Amino acid sequence: MSVSPYATTEPVEPYLMQIGDIGITRSWVVTPRGTAPLRGSEWYIVNRTAYTSAIPVWAIVLAIVMFPIGLLFLMAKEQRVTGWIEVTVRR
Repeated sequence: MSVSPYATTEPVEPYLMQIGDIGITRSWVVTPRGTAPLRGSEWYIVNRTAYTSAIPVWAIVLAIVMFPIGLLFLMAKEQRVTGWIEVTVRR
């Protein structure tokens, strides 16, 4: 009996949740590197986000156009969130 080259080791169960490339079924964890049982798996989650605040461009333009009262617009701040969440699963 020969094994089809298109056979997959992925479980037949539907995904209950998906986090990036990691799929989670009722009893399996499916990663790009393979499938492993959910029971006994170790999860590591690292928050790699950063918050920055800056003066928006519109506030700088209004401060220049409406000088000296326009200087109050320089008190406006805009907050930006950049980064990612890193999820690692070990079997």
